[in-house]
Amino acid sequence: MMPITKRNAARALIAILLNALLSGCTANVNSTDERGLLPHLTVDLQIPEQLQAGTEGTFTMIVHQNGEPFEAAADSAAFEIWPEGQRENSITIPGKLDGAGVYTASPTLDVGGIYVVRCRVSSTNYEVMPSKRFAIGEEAVNHLAMLEEQASSEDSAPDSGDGGHHH
Repeated sequence: MMPITKRNAARALIAILLNALLSGCTANVNSTDERGLLPHLTVDLQIPEQLQAGTEGTFTMIVHQNGEPFEAAADSAAFEIWPEGQRENSITIPGKLDGAGVYTASPTLDVGGIYVVRCRVSSTNYEVMPSKRFAIGEEAVNHLAMLEEQASSEDSAPDSGDGGHHH
């Protein structure tokens, strides 16, 4: 038997504390999906195909949790819309529950241009805020299409391998 010294007592105490700490940090494998991911929300934000200034358009968000309709977003489901580059001019419209996990809003926007819509879905455990751009008016639609084409061509441009340095 080893004599009890301050050093041995300290080592024993550290071992006991470490054991207690590590045993309390076990993973709850039952809370993950078949891919090992924690439960999460997915939001499909749908924008009307053609919007015209001064007419109502219906925006829809379809919310799922692990593939099942998520209806607990009643805590907060809203659409926030603003002219691109003018966030300070945003309007918020509460989402109306239209079915299992489906929320809608039907705003009327009076001025053509490029806009951003962000849907906010929150509940006790989640907050999700996906956004999309959309356009009202032919000129704005064409401009947005050009911007999106430029963005996609920049995303698919081959890497020159020079690390971004130009000589």
